[in-house]
Amino acid sequence: MKRTVYTLIAGLCLALVLCTTAFSGDKPAPDTMPEPVGGMAELGKNVIYPASALKDSLEGTVYVQVQITMKGQAQDAKVIKGVRQDLDQAAVEAVAKTKWTPARQGDRPVEVTVTVPVQFKMSEK
Repeated sequence: MKRTVYTLIAGLCLALVLCTTAFSGDKPAPDTMPEPVGGMAELGKNVIYPASALKDSLEGTVYVQVQITMKGQAQDAKVIKGVRQDLDQAAVEAVAKTKWTPARQGDRPVEVTVTVPVQFKMSEK
């Protein structure tokens, strides 16, 4: 079980690197992107691999779009591309529960919408 958690955290670390951002054409891209407070390991702590998915040996990546406010709160999290309802829900809950460091434009925090890939991968035994 610990290997599953470590594999999940490693997948989440890679996911942060692959995190994509949605901007309207009239807004410049922020200088720094939002990050989970405590890093991807903290986001990983919020991910609960559903028992039904473990039982079915289900793996995959759920893409969650979320708005990160200027105060670092996640809001309006929704699945952009899912795997199955149980994994989708677990990914949305984990992203929404995570406290974020907001994106910054210069020295000011800015609100952005990001797509966070949350990978569910079972460890090899």
